[in-house]
Amino acid sequence: MDRQRRKQLARVGKLVAAAIERNKLIDGQIDKSLQFDANSHAVSICALLFYGEPRIDEPLANAKRRCFEHFPHLKHVLAWLSTRDITSWQIAEFALPTLLADHPGIDKDQLIRNTWLAAPPWLMWFTFGDVTANILDLELPDL
Repeated sequence: MDRQRRKQLARVGKLVAAAIERNKLIDGQIDKSLQFDANSHAVSICALLFYGEPRIDEPLANAKRRCFEHFPHLKHVLAWLSTRDITSWQIAEFALPTLLADHPGIDKDQLIRNTWLAAPPWLMWFTFGDVTANILDLELPDL
């Protein structure tokens, strides 16, 4: 191998190393985002179960509305919800303090784990709880 070819390989090696580092950084950001989204989704399902009382024979939107009615100080959210869908992180943001207050002595992770094990399988399947469980390493009821 001649000198010019070695220089080319060294230059390519530097470019590849920089690309690999950039991809590792992006992967780390994606992992953080997935963890945040999965936690928010899990908390919103907990709120839906505790305050919305979902039933298999009705639209899930009814349970979501009942969940919001548990928080009367959020009437503006109900009006907003009539024209749009609210995200799970928005639900989790206002529901988590109430959930923890209603279940003293346990932290968020334990609340999620307990709820996940007791949740109806149809709800876990319908709300993609199995995907969230996979990200957060949660046990699921038999789906």
